[in-house]
Amino acid sequence: MYKKLILIITLALTLSLPVEAAVTNPHPLYNPSRSLGSYLIEMEPVSFEQSTNDNKTDKILLLEQAISENLGIVTMPSISYIYEVDEPFFGFTDFQNSKIIINSAKASTAPAVVETLAHELRHWYQNEHINDQTEYGQQVRDNYNDYVNALTEDFNSYNSQFVETDARGYAYTVVRLYNELLASNTAVVPNLHKDPVTSQTRLTSNYLRRY
Repeated sequence: MYKKLILIITLALTLSLPVEAAVTNPHPLYNPSRSLGSYLIEMEPVSFEQSTNDNKTDKILLLEQAISENLGIVTMPSISYIYEVDEPFFGFTDFQNSKIIINSAKASTAPAVVETLAHELRHWYQNEHINDQTEYGQQVRDNYNDYVNALTEDFNSYNSQFVETDARGYAYTVVRLYNELLASNTAVVPNLHKDPVTSQTRLTSNYLRRY
C-alpha cells in the first residue's frame, strides 16, 4: 500500500483563484449527487451561525458522512479542529493520522466549512484510489510522488498540480449545488460576489469569522 506522510493544505488564498476548466481528465465521480441536498441545507448560513458549537460539529459530521458516501469513500477520516489566526490555511488532510483538520479561525462560516470539507474529502478520495491501475490513479500517484507544498515551495506550481485542481474542482461543484439549494429554499444566501478578474465566485472577508 502506498504510504504518504505529507499534509495536503487548503490555503485561504485558493478561495480567490479561478477554478473554471481547472480539472484535467477528472474521475467519473466528479459531480456531486443532489442527495447531498438535505445535508447541505442544514448548513444554511444564518441557522449555522446561531447554532451551538456542539450542533455545528454534528452538522459538519453529517455532511462529512454524506460527501463520503457520494464519493464512495471506504474509510472515513475523523475531523479535528484548530484555531490558528496567523496560519493561511482553512484546513488540511493528515493522511498519517487519518484526519481532516479544520482551522475554525479561517473556515468560520457555513460556506467556508462546506468548501473546505469537500476539498479535503476529495484529497481523501484520491488517497483511497492511489493504487488504482487507471489513468486517474496514475495521475494521483505521479503527483503525490512529486507533490509541491504551498507553504515551502512555489504557490503557482502548488495550485496547478493535478491533485489540487481535482480537489478544488470537486469542492466548487459542491458549493455550486449548495448555493442553488439555498436560493431555491429562499434561505439567506451568503455574501458571495464575482471577482472581476477571475470571474469566480468567492467568499468575502465578511464571512471569515470564528464559530
